[in-house]
Amino acid sequence: MRDLVFIDVEASYSKDISSVCCVSLILVDSKTLQEIEKITYFINSESIYDNYGSTARIDIGINPKDLKSAPPLTKRHRQLRKYLNSKYIVIGHAIENDIRMLNAATKKYRLDSFDCKFLCSQMLYRLFKKENTNKSLDKVAQEINETFVHHHCEEDVLMSFKTIKYICSSLNKNIEEIINEYQITLGENKKHKIKNTSSKLIKPSKHQLIQEIYKKKVKVKNKDPYFYNKIFVFDSKFERNNIELLEKYVVEIKERGGKCSELISEGNVFIDANPDYMCKRKKYIENNQQLEIEIVELAQLLEKL
Repeated sequence: MRDLVFIDVEASYSKDISSVCCVSLILVDSKTLQEIEKITYFINSESIYDNYGSTARIDIGINPKDLKSAPPLTKRHRQLRKYLNSKYIVIGHAIENDIRMLNAATKKYRLDSFDCKFLCSQMLYRLFKKENTNKSLDKVAQEINETFVHHHCEEDVLMSFKTIKYICSSLNKNIEEIINEYQITLGENKKHKIKNTSSKLIKPSKHQLIQEIYKKKVKVKNKDPYFYNKIFVFDSKFERNNIELLEKYVVEIKERGGKCSELISEGNVFIDANPDYMCKRKKYIENNQQLEIEIVELAQLLEKL
């Protein structure tokens, strides 16, 4: 079993995920769960610093002076690759967000991505608790009686490590045994493309199923003038409650050269499956009269398919 690298990443500018300013890492022996090394890298993001790590206005507790004097990512890249590589399993809480930030930053500087296998401690804790929803790190800390300062890089990475130690101790198993028991497939980052951590014990949410339907590649069979190069957006209530029909209609639209999206702002045609119901997307259209979007009832669409 490869050793583990726990990670937390923070950004300096709440509106730019590429503005990575701090990366905290803990290298851990996978068999004993003993800490081998702990290190934090400050990075000059060469971006705005607003002291918040997200649009939720979160204090990340970093002094701007520490960032201004720090090297940029181009200088930190080699140091980080020492830990973020295929030699280790990288672990973090909602780690896909951390990987996404690092990918955005490396793309900005035209650097190689940090290609690695990774595991989400948030998902692991959800499986351990046999619950249907993920818990934020502060909620986990409350449940396992740990105190820490949320969204401070060094504190978050340590709390993620403590979460894994708690799970292993409670089950009296090592991390490899737990991965096998929960039928987990490690996530992977390769050439800036992310494949999320998954478990056969967790059924995908409706939102995940919908996203998979929209991402599905379909060969164009007939460039129908009505559908070709247009983006179709479905009524959100229909979308959630009719997954199988949604998939059928999306495939038929794509076969005719059309596209589909969840974002009403991208759409050319809104498909209204419930004329008597005011869903959020329909309300958005009514409140934004400048949107150039055709509204078509589902029955009318079916006549064209």
